[in-house]
Amino acid sequence: MAADIARHIRAGATPDRADRLFPADPELFRTNPLSVAWGATGVLRALRHLDGGVDPDHLAWVHRRLDAGRPLPPGLYVGAAGIGVALLELGAPERAADLLESAAVRAVRDPDLPADVATGRAGIGLALLAAADLTGDPAYLDRAQAVATTLRREAEDDGSGLWWAPKAGTARSIGYLYGSSGVAGFLTALAVATGQRQHLRTARRALGHDLDRGQVRACGGLGYNAHVGGVAYEPYYSRGGSGVAMAVTALLAATGDERLRELLPRMVRGLVTPVTVQPGLFTGGASIGEMLLDVRAVLPAEPQVDAALEPLVAAICAVCRRGPDGVAVPGSGLVRYSADVATGAAGVALFLRRLADGTPTADLRYGRPLPGVRDGR
Repeated sequence: MAADIARHIRAGATPDRADRLFPADPELFRTNPLSVAWGATGVLRALRHLDGGVDPDHLAWVHRRLDAGRPLPPGLYVGAAGIGVALLELGAPERAADLLESAAVRAVRDPDLPADVATGRAGIGLALLAAADLTGDPAYLDRAQAVATTLRREAEDDGSGLWWAPKAGTARSIGYLYGSSGVAGFLTALAVATGQRQHLRTARRALGHDLDRGQVRACGGLGYNAHVGGVAYEPYYSRGGSGVAMAVTALLAATGDERLRELLPRMVRGLVTPVTVQPGLFTGGASIGEMLLDVRAVLPAEPQVDAALEPLVAAICAVCRRGPDGVAVPGSGLVRYSADVATGAAGVALFLRRLADGTPTADLRYGRPLPGVRDGR
């Protein structure tokens, strides 16, 4: 299935267009056509992980867009940091270094940059950790340490844990991409990379903020809202419970904390849903699936994982369409077929590939590439 999805993605490429390389969510046009979440570099990076191929025409398209000199935001999923990591893996290290350097500077100097993984400091920190792993250059670790220092300085504490002010006019989020769980994930990855355990203490305090918002559901499991004070449970990676559980698995793997080990099965019970409308990675079935595989990595005997994965994968496959060019995957709202990582085919295929062969996640949320990927080879 993953291979057929990759084949369909390649068949849908339009290198003759200037506005986008692959069909994607409309968010691409609001942000930029190169991003890891919705744009070309996320899809090309996914294809490289799926089948090892990098089309020179597609990579040339990316370079033409960069040559145009249009400004990019600095973040992991929407801007220069993520694009830089992707280009490291795709074999363009010099351009990647420039993009990562610009993002690293913004991460410690821009007072308006948020803390989150999706667009802000924590995501840039994860990109710097991935770059350190890919290149072996310790300077990237130094820059990631500087990001952590900035995050600690800007943190607020409401008694339950650490949180960071959201963008003006937005509610305080819960989860990985926009909430304190994502900052905890970055600090956990930084502690693993550097051996400096003080980052684990800060990560635990940040995770405490989101964990404290868990509510007992009728099934006895724990549910999480998308925002502080929200009323609807969200089981996804972008905002809500799956993202919180992913941060728990990372910290549990790093510390062996028995309190987290006891908590995780209750989180799984509250997050697994028998119906998922969308298949995608950020707010769909693939996000729940990635969470379950993260749980399996730290709790290999947890029976809820296998019981939940089979119907989940069946639900994802049910909304896909097989044709002569492969398998197409619908994006947000099931209103269009999409190739992108956040909502469409690339993110779904990466999850299915991980499920099929047991490789670590190829998503960048833990600040590392797949084992064996070094210097763009």
